[in-house]
Amino acid sequence: MDGVNFNLELVRQGLSPYYTKYGLSAKYDKEFREAEKYARKHQLNVWGDSELSKKYLRLKSKWGQHRSECFPLTRHHTDKRMEIHGQ
Repeated sequence: MDGVNFNLELVRQGLSPYYTKYGLSAKYDKEFREAEKYARKHQLNVWGDSELSKKYLRLKSKWGQHRSECFPLTRHHTDKRMEIHGQ
């Protein structure tokens, strides 16, 4: 809406974590990481529940391990492929 990245706003407000299960955002990774860090620091919404936060962080760790096994491309290769396709 009006140039606002709705997904980024959800993460910044703590209404959603930055899901990386299927890969990183080639274009907005830094912004999503900073938004999640802000929401966690200020314990906004989902980050205000310590049990929920712990559960998510355990899952996120497992996703990272699983993703590296299933998607062996490095971020560099992903970025280059995006550049080739003009994204």
